[in-house]
Amino acid sequence: MSGPDSHLENSDDSEDSPTLTEPWWHAPLRRSDGLSRRWLASTALTAVAICTAFVIVFKFQIAPTFSYGGIVYREPNYIFLGLSFALVWALLLILGPGSLRGSRILTAILVYLLGIPALIIPNIIDIEDRTTSFGLVFFFFCCFAAIILGVRVIPRFNLPKIRTPEWSIVGLLLVFTVATFSLLQYYVGVSWWANSVTDIYDDRAGYSEMIRNAPEYMGYLIAIQTKVIGPVLLLIGLASRRWRPLIAIAVLSQYLIFATTLAKQSLFSIFAIVAAYLIFRLVRNADQRVIAFVVLLMTIATSVIDWARGRVYFTEIVIDRFFFWPGFLPMQYHKTFESRPFNFWSDSVLQGFVPDQSPGEVAELLVGHGLTGNDGVFANASFLGNGYANMGLAGILVEAAVLVAILYGVGLAAQRFPLWVTAPLMVMPAVALSNGSPFTAILSGGILPLIVLMWLSPTELLAGDDYRKKPGPSGGSERSRKRITIVTGYFDEFSGYYEVSLARELSKHFDVTVVTGNRVAPIFDTETLRLLDQDSYYRVGRSGTQELAIIRLPYIKFGSLLLPRGLIRTLRAETSQAVFIMGVGQGFSMPAALFSRLGVRVSIFGDNRAQWAGVPAAVRPLKWVAFSLTKGVMYWLVMQRSNLLYGVTPNTLTRLEPFSTGSEMRLLPLPVDPEVFRYNRTSRTRVRDRYDLSGMVIGVVGKVSREKQIERVIEGFAEIAERRPASRLVIAGLGTDTYSQDLRKRVEDDPVLSKRVVLLGFLKSAELSELLSGIDVCVWPVQPAITIQQSLVMGCRVVVPDNDLVGFLANRGEFGTTFAPDDWSALSAAMAEEADHAPNDRERETRITRTQTLTTPVVIRELVRDIDKTVAGERELR
Repeated sequence: MSGPDSHLENSDDSEDSPTLTEPWWHAPLRRSDGLSRRWLASTALTAVAICTAFVIVFKFQIAPTFSYGGIVYREPNYIFLGLSFALVWALLLILGPGSLRGSRILTAILVYLLGIPALIIPNIIDIEDRTTSFGLVFFFFCCFAAIILGVRVIPRFNLPKIRTPEWSIVGLLLVFTVATFSLLQYYVGVSWWANSVTDIYDDRAGYSEMIRNAPEYMGYLIAIQTKVIGPVLLLIGLASRRWRPLIAIAVLSQYLIFATTLAKQSLFSIFAIVAAYLIFRLVRNADQRVIAFVVLLMTIATSVIDWARGRVYFTEIVIDRFFFWPGFLPMQYHKTFESRPFNFWSDSVLQGFVPDQSPGEVAELLVGHGLTGNDGVFANASFLGNGYANMGLAGILVEAAVLVAILYGVGLAAQRFPLWVTAPLMVMPAVALSNGSPFTAILSGGILPLIVLMWLSPTELLAGDDYRKKPGPSGGSERSRKRITIVTGYFDEFSGYYEVSLARELSKHFDVTVVTGNRVAPIFDTETLRLLDQDSYYRVGRSGTQELAIIRLPYIKFGSLLLPRGLIRTLRAETSQAVFIMGVGQGFSMPAALFSRLGVRVSIFGDNRAQWAGVPAAVRPLKWVAFSLTKGVMYWLVMQRSNLLYGVTPNTLTRLEPFSTGSEMRLLPLPVDPEVFRYNRTSRTRVRDRYDLSGMVIGVVGKVSREKQIERVIEGFAEIAERRPASRLVIAGLGTDTYSQDLRKRVEDDPVLSKRVVLLGFLKSAELSELLSGIDVCVWPVQPAITIQQSLVMGCRVVVPDNDLVGFLANRGEFGTTFAPDDWSALSAAMAEEADHAPNDRERETRITRTQTLTTPVVIRELVRDIDKTVAGERELR
């Protein structure tokens, strides 16, 4: 099925793999993550929502409560404020869609912690005049845009791999922790009790006085322990069962740092790291909108809670501290240093090379005094403030360049780790960069130690138990068949539907287990099941063979949702290299996505446009909202926890794009079993003789329902029958429902149609295959169906709507004719155009050859290729 090192290939089956050309539908229809209209709309909504929330909270809660000199609300120039909103939107667009792997996660957090506040707060705070404030806002925007693009354009390379045992890294972390607290106890004394997080300022001054008497390296040790060692220990404990005790050690160490130093960041880091780990474990392919949602939720939640309590508490310690201060401090730095000499980094790592421009003065203390009127207040600022204090606007550009280098280095170390590792570990560096100079953050902010630690650490140590599971099968020889599990709500073998043909083809190369429900799909009514001699219920339990086993489970049906019983227990007993999650909207297969990793997750989404067919245009927006809040959430969760995503039509890709944040969906049309649907000239002769079909034969095949509007085909054929008496129409799939009876009556009552239209009931797959051998053109007026692909594989030409559901199957006229959707005169014209072509055996054989790419062997080949690429990428990262 693939290369010799394939994750899924079986060496004993490789010789049987079909040699087929590349699918004609594959390359041009893969969706790429570009600036789609939905992305533009969602980022615009995000920008407006966050900016509006910041303005409201600052105006009504922060500014009236605090008396710092710079925290005075000023009614903005609404033109400038609107332009600032637009700049925030532009910044989010530049940050772009796609997964937050590598340096993108730190960049995104920094944009929301510092970038957005720095573009909004200056407009509503009374420090500089409005024009000057907006000028600085525009300059800040240019800096952030240059940083994002600068990191993106620098070529990447892989750091050399260092094989370090897990125990040695854990041992190093524990030794560092013990050493740090031993020295802290010796020089300062470790406190075991802390006051409220808002009642610490007097005690912090006492700690500052004591730490001044300690060696200078103590400040670095405490910073690294707080921002690197503690978070890494906590992450390792969260990710791995074997290292669970590290959680207690990490939490205790962060608490003791807070109790001793009264640095709130150490205490908040516990909650931030746990929250980030849980969020990104759930949302594994997140893009920036996840961060936006968290920021907006924090802002609204803290504000509402404080409003209900009648005091500003959580808003101050969370929103004010981590968002508003980074946003307005650059303005205070500008005001302080626009009339003072610049420092030229004389108090940084360059102090040995640059003379002190202002002896006895410290920039952070000057700004703090200007804000509060008190001495000893240390007001750290990001590169937007610190850079200005050192060399004006040019200094901001210099520190922005240093920030690019930092982000690039972080990206090199982080690129092999999943988001649930990098996101928690980037929280503290992001806070350090939003509140301090990049030069300071390299060491005091813990960024360099973190880069080194991530470089040295094995992937499985930080990523946890998921990455300890080997891609290959547990046990067995190298030549043993690999195993695949398919989870779907319905699996009716008599139907020959997508999931059935997929399972049968996979079972030729792998051991396949299908986990499904114990009922027949509701699309088959009682009369159809009676004709097929099929019960509506299956026996619960396991059946089938080693190659294709079927496990049927009971479930509770709640509306259209299927709630299975015992699915998790069943999946836990399976050991598979890949899990196919199908029929997500049914709900049955969703637990397979939320369950711990079972090999590579492959989620396949069908077309759900039929749900919208009868919904009036005026009601569709409400339907979309309801869908987004119900099944949309389900789709989003499954997509975030899947390795590979597929949609069966281009419309599926477009419709589900809003829920695939950070994940790429690929087109994978419904496949056809070539062993069942195989053109045969003998069958063609037999069918045409049986039903007296002599000239051009037009067919409508598939289960008949009112939504398919088969009467439109009958109307179009009536016009053809007048000009071509030898032509015939075959309608297969009629049932006993009212609509089918109406169609029968319409044909039987017409003296012309009654002689030229053949009416057939529902056919089994083998019967349908034989019928398609005798048909020349198949027509579908409205809805998509697997029978389109089945007819194409049998060499029939098709007449289909020119839409994003099925239009691509005509392949620009090569395999049939398209017509404008819902234009019935265009449908009649398309049918007439096809009827004018005399049947040609050579052309049919050519079409059959070309359309074999719609068969299950080719689809399986494409799936296995993608799975192998995914696994190879994970192996490379590890």
